[in-house]
Amino acid sequence: MRAMDLEKDVDYRYNDVKSIITFKNGSEILLLDLAYMPSDPLYTTLWWLEVTGGFIDEANETNPKAFSILKTRVRHKLEDFCWKCFNPISEADFVCVDKLINPDPADALDTIIEKNRYKCPHCWRDTYWLLWRTLNTFNPDQNWTKVRYFIPRRDGKMVGYMKFIRALAIDNPNIPKAYIQELKRADKITKERLLYGNFDYDDSPGRLYDYEDILNIFDERKLSEPWNKYITCDVARHWRDKAIILVWDNWTVISIYIYFKSETTTLEEKIEQLMVRHWVIKKRVVVDEDGIGGGVVDHLWCLGFINNSSAIQPKDANTKLGKKNNYQNLKTQAYFKIADFIDKIKVNLDDIHVYGGEMTAEDVKTFIMQELDVITEADIDKDWPKRIIAKKDVKEKLGRSPDFGDNFAFRMIWELKEIKKAFSMVL
Repeated sequence: MRAMDLEKDVDYRYNDVKSIITFKNGSEILLLDLAYMPSDPLYTTLWWLEVTGGFIDEANETNPKAFSILKTRVRHKLEDFCWKCFNPISEADFVCVDKLINPDPADALDTIIEKNRYKCPHCWRDTYWLLWRTLNTFNPDQNWTKVRYFIPRRDGKMVGYMKFIRALAIDNPNIPKAYIQELKRADKITKERLLYGNFDYDDSPGRLYDYEDILNIFDERKLSEPWNKYITCDVARHWRDKAIILVWDNWTVISIYIYFKSETTTLEEKIEQLMVRHWVIKKRVVVDEDGIGGGVVDHLWCLGFINNSSAIQPKDANTKLGKKNNYQNLKTQAYFKIADFIDKIKVNLDDIHVYGGEMTAEDVKTFIMQELDVITEADIDKDWPKRIIAKKDVKEKLGRSPDFGDNFAFRMIWELKEIKKAFSMVL
């Protein structure tokens, strides 16, 4: 305000109870808390708003649902001002350019297309009403901001109504030179993110996998062994998530099946077909047993992966001190185990089948990279069983469920335990 020569209590007032800045012309700036509240997952507290524009600072730390709701509230007085000179104006004051140029158009459709193009009586320039705008500012992060803005810009797929502007630290003429020097001396990840604006690095504590190792998953070199195939499946729940089936040849994913809408019977039939096609026995098929996946496990008589079951212990865990695996649950143990094998895992993007939706090989690659990169250890300074961040937190960061990452975790089941003899009879 001082930079704009605005004086408090003269040009504007600030209500620290309601967090509202009011200017002498009646305009207001509302300062809102967009922190996620489990009691209000749909952000109903924003539904009453009608604003002329929106701005979210540190958007990468904000739930994507908050932005989704906020942008729908941008509609207040958009038709009351000229967007070039910003003078208040009514629709009656506008002079339609089309009527001046062509008062009696032969094609009525021309009038419909250009009906919002006017000449402002104040600045007398061709203008429109105020444009719908929201602005998000954020540091590089592995969440919805990267998916919505950075990746489309990088791949040349940014839609026309959106813009991404990269602003580096060195672009700020007023930033202290000492800060730039400190960034240059910082660790590699901090330097890449905050100095060079690199979105492919993450400084989250408790990272389980190095970004370079995740990139190597898509290396063309394949590590494969004959007659050593597996099938993993993450079953969709009530059609809200994607159902994904991966066929593994040892550590190489050779086929990917993605169902945006599916029934359990469809998944069962597809798994049985893949078992025959790839000669996979039932003790090498694992399905997410939580929720409706339990029915698939019962019908196929295959292995079931129960996420919240106890971590698998070695045979001598009860007799030898320090042998016990101290993990919160089986899923946590499996995600930690991926770190031991991530240098072996390869993904073939040549055999992808998508049903009920659209997804390219590049989309699959992006999803896998994001899901593995966002999984971090939680409460690393606490003295209790190891744990990873909760799935709801992962969904908030990604804006979706980590279906591919879960399939990678399911693959670890054969590395975590020796298959029980009870399954040796299953053919």
